[in-house]
Amino acid sequence: MNPETNFIRLRGLPFAAKESDVRNFLQGITAKSITFTLTSSGRASGECYVELNDNSAVKEALKLDRNEINGRYIEVFTVSEGELAMMVRHGVIRGSGESESRYASNYVVRLRGLPYSANVDDIKEFFKGIRSQLVACYRSRYIIYVLLVVD
Repeated sequence: MNPETNFIRLRGLPFAAKESDVRNFLQGITAKSITFTLTSSGRASGECYVELNDNSAVKEALKLDRNEINGRYIEVFTVSEGELAMMVRHGVIRGSGESESRYASNYVVRLRGLPYSANVDDIKEFFKGIRSQLVACYRSRYIIYVLLVVD
């Protein structure tokens, strides 16, 4: 368990899950922000990042591991400092003192199986035609995380 971050990651969400579903799942634990991630095809990934008020809220949320939303088991994970730093650095999650409105329409897309030679221009070409702006791109071996801001 990583008690130093106020973020959790939920996995196993129904693909049609909305922010209200996540808030209901949290059973009264206040979520400051909820950020859903998308697959490389732009569909819901079944995961989201949730910023909670404090460490005690994280501990309470971890107790909800394996509870259900619409019949699906939801896994609850802490977010490591490294994962959190990457998400803040690339604008997926707000850092302290940043405006919430900047993140109102952000989506994170995780791309896997790309050739190692793939670059930012290739990623932009892939998303051509989608009304969005590529803001950040982070590569970790063969996985690329892309932050998109939807118009």
